[in-house]
Amino acid sequence: MVALKKRHARLLQLLKEKEGRFLSGRELGEQLGVSDRTIRNDIRILNEDYLINAEIVSNNRLGYKLRGTLTQFNKRSHLDLDYHKRAFQLVKELLDANGWMSYDKFAETHFVSPQTIHSDVMRMSEWLKQYDRKAMFDTKPFCGIRLLGNEQDKRMLLTSLFNNEFAAKQEAISQMTTAFSGWHTPQSIADIGKKLSDVLDAHSIYVSASVWAKLLAVVLVAVHRGKTHELSTNKSAQAGANWKLAEQIANAIGWPCCPDGELAYLASNCIAFKLLPIQKNGNAAASERLQAACLAGLSLLEKQYGVDLIGDQKLLRHLTLHLQNMLSVLQDQYEIEAPSLSMIKAQYIHAFQMAVVFAEELGEKLSISVPEAEVSYLALHLQAAIDRMERKPIRVPLISTKSLAMTTLMKQKVEQAYPQVSIQEIYIPYAPSAVPRDAAFVLTTSKELKTQHKTLYIEGDFITKEDIARIKECLTYGILQARVTEDCFFRLNGQTKEELLRLLVKKAGAEVYLPSIESREQLSATDIGNRMAVPHPLISIDAPETKIFVGMNSRAVQWGERTVQMVFLLLVSERDTVLYESIFREIYQLSKTARLQDMKSYQGFRNSLSL
Repeated sequence: MVALKKRHARLLQLLKEKEGRFLSGRELGEQLGVSDRTIRNDIRILNEDYLINAEIVSNNRLGYKLRGTLTQFNKRSHLDLDYHKRAFQLVKELLDANGWMSYDKFAETHFVSPQTIHSDVMRMSEWLKQYDRKAMFDTKPFCGIRLLGNEQDKRMLLTSLFNNEFAAKQEAISQMTTAFSGWHTPQSIADIGKKLSDVLDAHSIYVSASVWAKLLAVVLVAVHRGKTHELSTNKSAQAGANWKLAEQIANAIGWPCCPDGELAYLASNCIAFKLLPIQKNGNAAASERLQAACLAGLSLLEKQYGVDLIGDQKLLRHLTLHLQNMLSVLQDQYEIEAPSLSMIKAQYIHAFQMAVVFAEELGEKLSISVPEAEVSYLALHLQAAIDRMERKPIRVPLISTKSLAMTTLMKQKVEQAYPQVSIQEIYIPYAPSAVPRDAAFVLTTSKELKTQHKTLYIEGDFITKEDIARIKECLTYGILQARVTEDCFFRLNGQTKEELLRLLVKKAGAEVYLPSIESREQLSATDIGNRMAVPHPLISIDAPETKIFVGMNSRAVQWGERTVQMVFLLLVSERDTVLYESIFREIYQLSKTARLQDMKSYQGFRNSLSL
């Protein structure tokens, strides 16, 4: 979740003051001192992450206005503003103290209670434990608190607490002047920032203000701490373009004799921030180990999803090369930069779910933890492989009572309108086994015909425009139309993600799969945007057929990085694995075209499936 900034709060205040009226993006931008594009991005963040019973609606001609009520707002996110600033200063002072520091003294200086500081420490301790950092807070009565452990992990804790969401570099410099007071003067921060930009520009490296701020924070910490707390050398980072880039940064900021440990630290951060394209590594042993792990992961995906991946040598080569470059960064658990994470999760749903399973297997084989940000890059490789595959046609049987000539004309008409469709002609009388199990739906000229598939009746002797439109509807939402019946749609009242998930699983009679569903959520939240989520077990289920259940909650709840109100519970049968990509594609299409307020009832949901 993007940290809430004062600008976001001010934006809400402006819209609240003009409640019921539109404000143009230009007007909002002028009052907040940012561009129209930044306003659009801020509104997206507020809608997806913070507003619960309210929404900022947009109109291309009129601008933006607030609809709903702000009485239920994600307040903890607002409080995070103070927490991050306070926690950053606490860690910074503990690093300087290099020993015990009084709780009461720090609390008094920052105008909060010792209990608040204790709560902050507990929260940071959870973060250290979650990411298996080799640093820890040590507290002792009458002595206070101190920070022990690995220097690199102490730095990672500090930089993780710095607010890195900025619209412009100057905004970042302004906040860093306060945050790094005592370590660097305002002028030195500005100078180092300028020289850092010059080096990046020389390499044609263009990054957002937020990524630039993260890298600058890393450099500022390294310059200050490197004088007295040198890092151990990471030999795996002592080669390639990222090491050279780190050397150039050090030289530019006036650190010509930068120790190898500090250069390795800078180089590893350059890799984690994806500043340069992947570089080939000559470590053959690591490559063989990675290749074996990648093959195991791809084999698991083939079994789970029924797709041929092991035969794609390009995929194996690209995955091995990518992970070989990232391995040391993953082992040391550097923060991976993935600005397109939300888009990848939403647009490439199928590939992302596959990447989660692949990453879990990879982690076990290599004894590493693969964060969600890195999973998104694995998903891109898998999506590229999926796109390279020869697309299987959508199979649609045509069960006909007409003549051979009329049936052939019908077949040609449909295939001409939809090249991705392959019509299979079946004539009455016919055996039910003649209808392929993976058929998307069935066309028939017999009004009395009943099949296990969704069936479209063709009334006349020829395919009409109306028939073509109905076929398009089935091609777009055929699976959801066929699988989500009224008894699979539930109105729920969960107050948290966990409660909502338990309620939906219970309604679906799928309690036996809850542990696997929860395990999948722990790997990466299944939110896909537009307040929708697609939870599912980690592996396919042993059941006769695939089931899809929909839960529409009374309110939005926090679900990973975003809020969710509509939940699609997918119980995909291992005998139905070909449906995975099709199901995700239909849900993605629905998330882009439908409005939640139109789907609060089953009838409304069905109407949204009608084009």
